[in-house]
Amino acid sequence: MVGAKGGLHFYDDSKGTNVGSTVAALAGLSGTALEPGARVVLIAGGEGKAQDFSPLKQAVKNAARAVVLIGRDAQLIEDALQGASVPVLRAGSMEEAVVLARSAARSGDAVLLSPACASFDMFRNYGHRGEVFREAVKRLTDAAAR
Repeated sequence: MVGAKGGLHFYDDSKGTNVGSTVAALAGLSGTALEPGARVVLIAGGEGKAQDFSPLKQAVKNAARAVVLIGRDAQLIEDALQGASVPVLRAGSMEEAVVLARSAARSGDAVLLSPACASFDMFRNYGHRGEVFREAVKRLTDAAAR
C-alpha cells in the first residue's frame, strides 16, 4: 500500500505488466484486503504487447467498481471489458488517472495500479510508472489533508 486517505487505500502493482498478473492482483486484493462491500478501482493500460485482454472482463466484473484506462492500448482493453457492467473512464496521464480513480471510489475501496501492460508508451519503465503513481497519490492525499 502506498497511501491511504479518506477511507481509500492506494496500491502500486506497476510490475503487473501482463493480464494474468492483473487478474491475480484483482482477485487477491478483493478476496483478502478489503472490507465487506468494498470494491477496487483499477488503473490499467499502456503498451499491450498484443495480449488477449478478454480474461480481464470477469475479474473486473467480480472485483471492480470502475476502471480508469491510460496509454496506447486503452481502447483494446475497453473493448475487452464490454459487458462487464463496470464504468470505464479514460485519462491522458497518471495524475489524471489517480484523480478520476479517487472520484469513482467510495470509502473503503482500494485504488489499484495494475496495468496489464508494458509502460514504454508513457514511462521509462515500470519503476518510473510506479514512481509517478506514488507521487500522484501523495499529491492527492497531501491536498486532501489541507
